[in-house]
Amino acid sequence: MLLAIDPEFHLLDTPRLVIKVSLPFGYIAYRHEKKMIRIHRLRVKPEYRCMGVGSELLDCIKNVSRVYIIVHEENECLNWLLKRGFLAIGMSETFPDGRSGIRFEKVL
Repeated sequence: MLLAIDPEFHLLDTPRLVIKVSLPFGYIAYRHEKKMIRIHRLRVKPEYRCMGVGSELLDCIKNVSRVYIIVHEENECLNWLLKRGFLAIGMSETFPDGRSGIRFEKVL
């Protein structure tokens, strides 16, 4: 893992990149909120999906009791989150395109 500063997420605690041979495969940006962590972004390049990169990024999160992420209702990672123990809690904030977000939570 490489600790990285992403100017778009300068207020977040620990943006991280997964790199191999100096090429980024994906990244996670999250923020501590009391005893929880909110994942703001979790991205893996399409050509590196299904190779454990996303799971490795989630493994960066430690020392909290709960983690959550709000995902666009048409995001292709919905089943991926469910397979990793996240539960769909309900609908949440609206995205810029007017569609809803789904809040997923996981107790660690």
